[in-house]
Formats: sequence, structure tokens, C-alpha cells
Amino acid sequence: MNVARIALAAATLMLAACGGNKPEVQAQKTPPPEPVAEVEPEPELIPPPEPAPPVVVAEVVEACDAEATVLFPFDQSTLGPDDTAALQAAAECLRKRDGTVRVAGHADPRGTEEYNLALGDRRARAVAQYLELMGVDPERTRIVSYGESLAQGTDPASWRFDRRAVVESQPTAARASR
Repeated sequence: MNVARIALAAATLMLAACGGNKPEVQAQKTPPPEPVAEVEPEPELIPPPEPAPPVVVAEVVEACDAEATVLFPFDQSTLGPDDTAALQAAAECLRKRDGTVRVAGHADPRGTEEYNLALGDRRARAVAQYLELMGVDPERTRIVSYGESLAQGTDPASWRFDRRAVVESQPTAARASR
């Protein structure tokens, strides 16, 4: 029995040792992290727009068509009624502008080179004379004949466009009204 008492006493001691209150372990409390101040991103600096270039107001030249083409019948250099209407509009525009006026006469490839140069000259002069009648200063007009040298037609239907006088202007500025 002694052994039973010793075993009982040992078991009681063991239970007492294991089952008692546990000593409190004090946990170290770490201080809470300090709040991090929110850093706002720096705004992007956008350079101001470059100033617009100054507006230059140029003298406005009235828009008009100073160019005209007159087609002639075969072996002719006289103006028809349809031609004068186009030339009147060109003359009105030419009177408002400075610059030179070139009237170029052309011919189709039929005939000799000399004849076609003379025919182109007659066509250009007929147009230049009409422009003068309409008030275009003849001192500004230059007459040139190309004869058949610039002809592109290959048959009677296309030669029609080779028989012409062309008015071309190179205006330099607006003219004051007279």
C-alpha cells in the first residue's frame, strides 16, 4: 500500500503542477505605427502655350479670272460673239490688276511653219486689240506666236484645240479704281 500511496501522491503533485494557473506572460506591446502622412504627387507643370504669331493683314486682291482661251475656226483669226464674252470678263479683271498680260497665238499642224507662225500672230493680235478696246493698257500686253510648235492634236477633231489664242496674266498687286 505504501506504493499505492506514493503513486497517488505523485499523481496529485503532477496534477497540481500541471493544472494550476499559468503565470501571466506579459507581452510587450509595440506602439502602433505612426500614421504616414499622405504625400500628394506634385502636379505636372505644363508650360503655357506659345503665343500665336501675329496676324498680318495683307491687301486682298479681288478674285477674278484674268485668263481666257479663244478657239478659232480653221485658217481664221477673227473673234466670234462667244469669244468676246469671255474676253470681256478677262478684261474687267485685268483692269483691276497690275502686271503683264501675255497673249499667245497657236495654230494646228496643217500648213507651213512660217504660215502657222503668222497665223498664230494674227490670232494673238486680234485678242490683244479687243482687250485694248475693253480698257486693258496695251503697254502691259506682250504678244507671242507659237505657230504649230505646241500643237498636240492628231486629227481634225483634236486640231480644233490647237487653233487658239491664250490670255495669261501675272498680276503683281491690286490696282486702285480709276
